[in-house]
Amino acid sequence: LLAFAYSWNDYFDYKKYQNGSILVPLLPFSVAILLTLLLKENKRLISWAFLIIVTWYSMPPIRLKRYPLICTLCNAIGFSLLFLLGTTEITKEVTTIYLYIFFLIIVAQLLHELAHIPEDKSQNIKTTANFYGEKKTHFLIFTFFILIFHRTR
Repeated sequence: LLAFAYSWNDYFDYKKYQNGSILVPLLPFSVAILLTLLLKENKRLISWAFLIIVTWYSMPPIRLKRYPLICTLCNAIGFSLLFLLGTTEITKEVTTIYLYIFFLIIVAQLLHELAHIPEDKSQNIKTTANFYGEKKTHFLIFTFFILIFHRTR
């Protein structure tokens, strides 16, 4: 699933689809869907939710990565869903760990967006970091760290 997510995003980031066929990325998408059929129903649904988020995040015309906050939330929701694939049931403890992972991924995504501000601006991608600027994004990162570590005490 992760290999699909990264290759799918790269394909549309570098506009390879303009020189080629949209059918090229559909092959790994089809393989990912077929592989999820081997999973139990609850894991399959989680995988499909991940695939939908990844697809809508990267692929035009939807391309959710162009929208501040939504792009950051898509990454956090999508990648933290992968944690649930390793669980046997959703308990209070699993939910707590899921939320920690969710907020840590938000921090990681904001740091990633900060590092890619020039590239994203050149591609007209308005990530949370380039929408709010470096100073406000650092404040958001700090705020999420406080929320995360306050809850661990």
